[in-house]
Amino acid sequence: MTAATSGKLAAATPGFTTFSYKKPDPLSGDKMIVELAKSRLIRGRVQIVRKGGENNLHTHDGMDGFWLVLKGRVRFYGPGDVVIGEFGQHEGILLPAGEPYWFESAESGEDLELLQMAAFDPAVPLKRNDLSALKIVPGTVEVVDIAKKAEAAGGKSMQKFVCSDCDYEYDPAVGDPTQGIAPGTAFDDLPDTWTCPECGATKAEFYPVLEAN
Repeated sequence: MTAATSGKLAAATPGFTTFSYKKPDPLSGDKMIVELAKSRLIRGRVQIVRKGGENNLHTHDGMDGFWLVLKGRVRFYGPGDVVIGEFGQHEGILLPAGEPYWFESAESGEDLELLQMAAFDPAVPLKRNDLSALKIVPGTVEVVDIAKKAEAAGGKSMQKFVCSDCDYEYDPAVGDPTQGIAPGTAFDDLPDTWTCPECGATKAEFYPVLEAN
């Protein structure tokens, strides 16, 4: 393919997304999620994990997961904490929908940087199924969206929160008309019974959207 032909193809394909990744500094807690880009069928993000930032045994309906270590080491487990595998830089694993797993950083002195690509099946409702109790404290995981900025207004936090499973974003300025949540309702003011209108995830599985550095 010539450079001219390549240019013509690019010009004829609107809607693409470009991005770059740089590890945010500092990492205040044990886990951070950096959203890179997404479409209707695929999503890319980097998870930065320290000891204490491990997740719990769970599965995903309607979503395949591809994981590649950018830095550090990761250990994946299956049911009964059986080790599926331990992976270092430029190694990884693909987990099909319905496969139970959890993972943790396998090194204590270096932050794990893990590229996650998720592919979605439009014919299957997206759902996360927790098979054990959450290990991380809800609200302690930072989510940085490199394409969006957090908002604040009216003396009350109007920060947006994103679902860790389906990427639905709760915007306080909009509320959630599907569940009778009025515009101007902060995330913290949502009832504990409120769930993600897209996939049914609980409030504990939502993380704040922070301004990228």
